[in-house]
Amino acid sequence: MHYLLNNALTASRTEASIRQNEDTRKISAWAALLVVPTVISGIFGMNLGGIPGNEHGLGFVTVTALTVLISFVLYRQFKKTDWL
Repeated sequence: MHYLLNNALTASRTEASIRQNEDTRKISAWAALLVVPTVISGIFGMNLGGIPGNEHGLGFVTVTALTVLISFVLYRQFKKTDWL
């Protein structure tokens, strides 16, 4: 009887650990998706001279499109690998 209870407890712990790992992967994927626009906007929001695209009229549009594209590619990759 003791052996059976021990196996049930082990199975329950294993199942909880698997669920926790899945949750950790999802949180990590969302954090990675949020880091990309944060870093890009942080760099371009520093009001420093010499940043490529500052002088051009389409600089803002280009950086915004690139940010959206990178985020979309990351999102698709995380969906494909079942992290989201």
